Amino acid sequence: MASCSISNSDELEILKQSSLNKSAYKDFMDLFKRESIIPLQRGGCVVNTKIGPIQFGIPPETVKDHMVNGFEVPTYFILPTNRFDRKLGINVAEFEFPAYYNFFLKQK
Repeated sequence: MASCSISNSDELEILKQSSLNKSAYKDFMDLFKRESIIPLQRGGCVVNTKIGPIQFGIPPETVKDHMVNGFEVPTYFILPTNRFDRKLGINVAEFEFPAYYNFFLKQK
């Protein structure tokens, strides 16, 4: 699990519990898990398709968000035209960890 900076299952459980404490977000996510378009907590969204999930945008920590919420980490990503959000000061196309995850863990 080195591709997403989680060193062991205890750390993943702590992340899950931390995420679950945000009850409004959890309720929101429970609603959208049943839908085909899922907004992500840190930005971007996932569309469930016949070929698997496709994610639009790759904000920082996106692999952790998928793991904490019990979503499959997508194999396919759509990068935004503007890859850097100047207002938030973040790269919205951080593809290295999803690429590592898919290559090393999913072997795709």
